[in-house]
Amino acid sequence: MSGEDRFRRRVVAVLVVVAACVLGLAARLVYIQLVRAEHYRNKALGQHEATVHLLGQRGTITDRNGEELAVSVELDSAYVHPRQLLDAAGTVRRLAGALDLDVAPLVRRVNQGKPFVWIKRKISPAERRAIERLGLKDPVHFTRESARFYPKRQLASHVLGFVGMDGTGLEGIEKDYDGTIRGRGETCVVLRDGRQEPILQSVREAGRPGAGLELTLDEVIQHAAERELDAIMDEAQAIKSAIIVLDTRNGEVLALASRPTYNPNAVAHATAAERKNLAVGERYEPGSTFKIITAAAGLETGRVHPTDWFDCGSGSIVVNGVRIRDHHSYSGLPFTEVISKSSNVGIIRLGLRLGAETFHSHIKKFGFGKATGIGLSCEADGIVNKLARWSGISVASVSMGQEILVTPLQMVRFFAAIANGGTMVTPRLIRAVVLPDGRRIEPPAGPGQRVVSSATASTLTMMMEQVVIAGTGKSAKVPGYRVAGKTGTAQKIGEDGRYSHTQHVASFIGFAPAEDPRIAAIVVVDDPKGAYYGGEIAAPAFARVVGAALERLRVPPAEEEIPPATEFCDASQGRMAGSAARPATADGGIEDRGGEDAIEWPPRNLSHTLRGGAVAAASRPGDCQPVGSAASAATVPDLFGLGLREAVSLLSRRGQRALSIGSGFVVSQDPPAGSPAVRGGLCRLVLSTEPPEAPTPPEAGTALVARR
Repeated sequence: MSGEDRFRRRVVAVLVVVAACVLGLAARLVYIQLVRAEHYRNKALGQHEATVHLLGQRGTITDRNGEELAVSVELDSAYVHPRQLLDAAGTVRRLAGALDLDVAPLVRRVNQGKPFVWIKRKISPAERRAIERLGLKDPVHFTRESARFYPKRQLASHVLGFVGMDGTGLEGIEKDYDGTIRGRGETCVVLRDGRQEPILQSVREAGRPGAGLELTLDEVIQHAAERELDAIMDEAQAIKSAIIVLDTRNGEVLALASRPTYNPNAVAHATAAERKNLAVGERYEPGSTFKIITAAAGLETGRVHPTDWFDCGSGSIVVNGVRIRDHHSYSGLPFTEVISKSSNVGIIRLGLRLGAETFHSHIKKFGFGKATGIGLSCEADGIVNKLARWSGISVASVSMGQEILVTPLQMVRFFAAIANGGTMVTPRLIRAVVLPDGRRIEPPAGPGQRVVSSATASTLTMMMEQVVIAGTGKSAKVPGYRVAGKTGTAQKIGEDGRYSHTQHVASFIGFAPAEDPRIAAIVVVDDPKGAYYGGEIAAPAFARVVGAALERLRVPPAEEEIPPATEFCDASQGRMAGSAARPATADGGIEDRGGEDAIEWPPRNLSHTLRGGAVAAASRPGDCQPVGSAASAATVPDLFGLGLREAVSLLSRRGQRALSIGSGFVVSQDPPAGSPAVRGGLCRLVLSTEPPEAPTPPEAGTALVARR
């Protein structure tokens, strides 16, 4: 081969190599510029640009009067650019010591190679001063962030919930309305030069604040409820407790409190038990308060009448081979006293009258076994066993509040429905959404659902007033107001699966004023030590909370002392001159029904009435004794069956005063007839527009049977 050929081959080889290099370089450029363009663009941005997302400002949460319960405040957050640190290990150790942080996790974050690392977010002013006192040579930067703060500390903490470090609501209102409250934070861009020094900081996306919430809670009433719970937990050494106060007219929650509690400003120190909202999330057996639900079903179906007489079996009853005992030994009681005295046997007999299917359907109709719809995700449904799972004694057990699990909110909602004339409304916590520009959006109230008739509601109210006047709930009286309610003392199920004789759930539910209800409330106390009856521990707390709530809402006292009538007592004739046995209104005016429709009392064919299992002569105006006689001064007169005017006149002539409830005939009095009379003492009278029916006395040796 000649030298010229060799030269040509070398030139061709060089050209091929050069062409291959050019093609390889072109391919590499295509790969970088097209295929991997986004990757290298982000990598370049990461070297000279850092994007920081700041938290948005959450809307303020207030009570119904504008008192702030949750607010957003501006706090410093500390961060570093790791590439700027000359002594990263030493700087991190000193920062960890000043801020009480674990060193190892902080070192790992700084050494991840990221251009921006948070040291600690939302630090206090004291912590910032501690950092500044370190005199670090390496730069530590600060930025302002929005942080959640609860100025009332633990007040309403179970309603409010709390917010996580990333600004997301984690429990309560903060969680369930997070999308409404949470604002959008700014997105900031920090540009750096080749030495990683920041040269420009700009806002890429502006933030906006979230909407505020105006709750239905009243701070004063909420504080009163929590004060009572603190006293109960301290004095009774209870495991847990809860109080709810509702506006009966629209279902607005005026107070909702649970114990134990926690401070949402220091939620890291709170346990799960302390954070649980017991008022809406705790299920319990209601005990005797559920007897009102049984009574409502009986009255609504016509299976019972307030004057029906019930055989109480001297304190026990056998159902499907199982003997169930009462807390007192009653031989027989009218149904009104079955409720006021909270007789287990009497209410079981009503449950057996209803039957399993009817009773079960009414329990479901009354809203038990499902959530109320208050709008909190922590709300429990309660448990009503399917009818197919009811045993031979389930009717008896459920009648007196066993074998069923409810929440305090479900119970007080039903009692509020009674106070509302039989219409049940959905409980509400949100009164209005307040937009950043100040506009208010008020969520529409849901339609009410009629669960019992107005007549049934009125009768239940009358019977529950008797619970407070002369029954197990006397400690629930609120001076100056008429109160209707029911006590409950339920045995808890022990570790052996049996009902315990030492552990109880005490409760009281009611509403006031009874004649024109404004608020309903429930007090539930789990496992109190010492006194454990609902009438002993829950009823007094109810009275204090309701009294404070009525005062806060400026509900005037409605109960007034009845002045004595002007008629005189004609001792020679044994009657009041000018008196007629007609029903009278609460203000002392006689109701005139006239003609053949006029009501007479006592009935012409009845001269006796049953009271307390014994046969006693009915009161008549002729029972009036001459003023000043020893007999008249010694005891409280029997006023059963009298009109209001006659009863007041008779009391006044014996030196006593009167308060009345209702209109018509006297069906109950407190103190009872025959009690020692105290001159100037007060006698409470309950009147009914329907003349009470007195059943024919049973023959000797026969059992008293309830009328069907």
